[in-house]
Amino acid sequence: MQRQGDGNARRYYPKREYWLSVIYGIATRPGFSERLALDLARLKIETGTMRGAEEYLDAAQLSLQEGFPMEAVKIIDKGLRVRRSGHRGRSCASQAPEGHGGEETSPMTRKRSRARSHSREP
Repeated sequence: MQRQGDGNARRYYPKREYWLSVIYGIATRPGFSERLALDLARLKIETGTMRGAEEYLDAAQLSLQEGFPMEAVKIIDKGLRVRRSGHRGRSCASQAPEGHGGEETSPMTRKRSRARSHSREP
């Protein structure tokens, strides 16, 4: 039986570009359920495809909302370790799969953006 988070995904499919392409395809598919956002964030963490501090914070927030506070702490710690080691996320465009232009945003970022635009309306 496989342990959760044992890194097998990266061992068997090590190319980051592969994971970026697959994850981008899932996240931008019409009808993608927001309920799967935390699972998608977990996949991004396991495959090393998080693009920066904001995505780690979004994942931590999703974990808290789903009732997993210890997971949120681990996600924040991981984000801080990545940042300290100098492996900060590249720009969105440089991390997007070829031909996709880097326009992917996390579900929490989209939700925040919608909330901001609605709060500005009279």
